[in-house]
Amino acid sequence: MRKIIKAVKILVLILSLSSCKNCTSVFYGVNERQYLNINLEESKFKSTFLSHYIDEVYSKKNIIPDSIIHLFPSGKYSDSINKVIYFKTFPQEAYYVGFNATPPWLIYIFNKRISGGVIDSKEQLSKEEILRIKKRFKTEIIDKATIYVQEHRIPDSLVYTNY
Repeated sequence: MRKIIKAVKILVLILSLSSCKNCTSVFYGVNERQYLNINLEESKFKSTFLSHYIDEVYSKKNIIPDSIIHLFPSGKYSDSINKVIYFKTFPQEAYYVGFNATPPWLIYIFNKRISGGVIDSKEQLSKEEILRIKKRFKTEIIDKATIYVQEHRIPDSLVYTNY
């Protein structure tokens, strides 16, 4: 009988700790970081192509200042999945974009006009700002990538999801 009572107590303790948001992070190191999680563009481009385009074409013309790059989690311009896209024209801002899915998705944004730090929650952005961000991604990245593909006659099979 004592073994059963002891087992029930342990079970209650486990259930209590696992349902406590702050308790689990102490024991399991749960990532409680928020993400914007905004899909940027429903395009036909493969995310792998867009990621390559950002690395090889766009970022060579748009150098990210050190004062901005350190604000993002990787502390560098990019890793194999995520990229920082810097826009030097008004409004000056940087997007931390995930390319591990199609369409790419916005993880964080930095814009001094909106916030002094990295924006990681949709609640920090108005609907108008979200639409502006999506439009900017389309005009500055998608539209220019489309022109790049046409000018360089890159095969559709390398660029598009359904060719």
